[in-house]
Amino acid sequence: MTNILYTFIKIPSKKWSRDSLGRIWWVQRMGTQRLTAEVVKSLPSDGKDRLYFDDLVQGFGVRVTSTGSRLFIAQRRIGGKPIRVSIGRFPEMSVLKAREEARAILNTMGQGVDPRKVQVAPVISELSFADATDKWLNEHVRLKLKDLTVRDYEKIADELKTRFIDRTLASISKDDARKLHADKSATARRANYYLAVLSAICNYSDNLFVTKGVKRFRENRHERIMTTDEMERAFGALHQVEADKTVSVFACAAIRFAILTGARPAEIKAIEWKHLDHERKRVVLEDSKANRQRIIYTNEAAWTVLNSVPHFGKFVFAGEKKNTAYSRLTNAWTKVRKVAKLPDVRLYDCRHSFASQAAMAGHNLPMIGALLGHTVAATTQRYVHLVGDPASQASEDVGKRMAAAMAGASAAKGATPMKSRKRSG
Repeated sequence: MTNILYTFIKIPSKKWSRDSLGRIWWVQRMGTQRLTAEVVKSLPSDGKDRLYFDDLVQGFGVRVTSTGSRLFIAQRRIGGKPIRVSIGRFPEMSVLKAREEARAILNTMGQGVDPRKVQVAPVISELSFADATDKWLNEHVRLKLKDLTVRDYEKIADELKTRFIDRTLASISKDDARKLHADKSATARRANYYLAVLSAICNYSDNLFVTKGVKRFRENRHERIMTTDEMERAFGALHQVEADKTVSVFACAAIRFAILTGARPAEIKAIEWKHLDHERKRVVLEDSKANRQRIIYTNEAAWTVLNSVPHFGKFVFAGEKKNTAYSRLTNAWTKVRKVAKLPDVRLYDCRHSFASQAAMAGHNLPMIGALLGHTVAATTQRYVHLVGDPASQASEDVGKRMAAAMAGASAAKGATPMKSRKRSG
């Protein structure tokens, strides 16, 4: 039998051992790494057969023959008997395609089936990116996610299918992910979102690690809080645009309700007349972002807004057609904030402003979280600075004690106590 020298790239030390086929071999450390096209090209050929194994998929490797050929293989024991299967030749077959077919073969072997005796279909080698995207949309997104999220994903998916037209899923690489991320860099949060969608599509069809290692952009959390004066200007602007009929009466009412309750824009759009609990003066939505019932607690002003809206179909804040919700609330707010001279205030900032008002009224974080519909306490922590940070107060208390000690020491030594200097200008 031909003597084959095996080199396993994951073994941390040199020693004599046996391979899964029972042959004696010498293990040489090469450094932990995954097989890539560059690695396979650089593998040495010295007239001896060698095996190099991937550290990503156990049992997947490449055999460098005595003549220098590079053959992908999958190796595993079935019922104690070692089995090795040839997959394809490099570079005719890419490393990505070989790794995915190795996964399929190794999975079959793990079930006790000898892949040499059955036809094993490749997982993603022939699947187009467009088909993989449609599979993800049909089997996951449209079945399990909210309508608003579905529409957003569908929009991005269409753009990605156009970008990667006539490409197979297996051909999508980390370089493609980096280029996509860079092309969307004008908006950091959106760029990260596109990357997340691409990752979800690829992962759903087992083309793993396409976006792994692509560093996301840092997202600066925008949290603009309106002052009381700015709120008055917003309410004044709403009155003006409603009187001028430049903004729909339904949109104006919806924005007033947003400021007065801190409800999410999507929640406001979803309110139907049947959701109004007249006995307790509140809105009870059957579903919400948190996949649970959402109670919007309405104060007297907010309840008055709800009951002053004209009836036109089943939605409180109705759209142009009967039984449709008002859908262009952000556009309406853009017109309102222009009149109010609040160019940097987003519609969602009405929610932050409501939380600020609740904090100034003396309510604690759990109560603010209940009003905003938070299901996780950590979500409300962003408002901790509004209600008085206990850590800051503790630091102040300790500082006073230290200052007293310092003043006492200064008096004992005859030193002049420190004084705060007034800034000039």
